[in-house]
Amino acid sequence: MQVPDAFLRSAVDFTLPPAGSYAVGIAFLPRDASARDEAVDGIEKICAAEGLAVLGWRSVPVDPSMIGSTAEKAMPEFRQLFVADLAGERSGIELDRLAYVARSASNTR
Repeated sequence: MQVPDAFLRSAVDFTLPPAGSYAVGIAFLPRDASARDEAVDGIEKICAAEGLAVLGWRSVPVDPSMIGSTAEKAMPEFRQLFVADLAGERSGIELDRLAYVARSASNTR
């Protein structure tokens, strides 16, 4: 999927490399702070093991006003994760492959 670079640059409080040199994905994290911190730490370790540098996280704004109380209680925290190649050498499809491997690894844990 195409990354909306201009929008993302305006929405984050950290520096992004040139378009095509970073990847972004969504994480569904626990609402409990301790469990969330543990999940974030695990994701960041997986990224590092796969050769990715975590550039930063963005909390995704949500409006739960249209969902029921049961759904709201089960709703995770939504955050976007921004990553780039640790060596700064891979971009485009090569970076997409690294991000895919990291995503797949995080799904098995």
